[in-house]
Amino acid sequence: MASKNRTCESFRLTESKCADVSYAWRRDQTCKLSCFVFGHPYDEDRCCTDLEEVTPIVDTFNATSINRFDGVTEAEGEVTPVARNDDTEYEKRMRKHYNDTPCFDEYDCLSDRLSQNQQIFAGEGICSRDGRLVFGLDYDGSLQWKNCTAGGKTKTYYKDGAITDSFVMSETADFVIYNETEGVKWELPCDVDVERHAQCYTLSSGSMTYDCPYLHLHRGGNVALNYIDGNDWIAASINKFYTFWDQ
Repeated sequence: MASKNRTCESFRLTESKCADVSYAWRRDQTCKLSCFVFGHPYDEDRCCTDLEEVTPIVDTFNATSINRFDGVTEAEGEVTPVARNDDTEYEKRMRKHYNDTPCFDEYDCLSDRLSQNQQIFAGEGICSRDGRLVFGLDYDGSLQWKNCTAGGKTKTYYKDGAITDSFVMSETADFVIYNETEGVKWELPCDVDVERHAQCYTLSSGSMTYDCPYLHLHRGGNVALNYIDGNDWIAASINKFYTFWDQ
């Protein structure tokens, strides 16, 4: 925490990481007091501050579902979030998969793929399967591709973000930064015509099905746009489909 100039109190993902028993935080006793206050004590110890006992907050909801949405709908040019009450079992398994990977302390890795109309929020992203690379919003709301290993590079696609912003790729593959108060803050259209195809790809395990278009972050670092064009499956780097300006 200190090495990244953060505190347990200010880090947006503290509560969700405390809530998941699989996280290495419990092993290393990271943010132990904060986790106790959030109602997720690591053990039977009762933490106190200023010699006064702290009463844990009773968690009556899934912490990782706060301000999370499973998509947006577009009507009359506006983007309207649709509330989601809980994470899927697949998302829970993926969070466990990314424990102790290089991007673990900076991002909540949802998967290595992002379906159209699936929103991500500050501190969330899609990560390569080895957890070295991430494409998502940092904790300040900037849209980035990042190599989380020591000395790794960062590419910023949108830098004027806020912690309350979210990112979504529309069903026509346009990139959108959305804010609940301000609406659409930034939109980058796809340079080719893309149409939605429901349930176009299912993982070999059968645990997750994606609608096209979707993004896939590969181990080598390529963020690929996947979509169907007639009878053809198209999968290529987003650099071929979007005109990015230097940020």
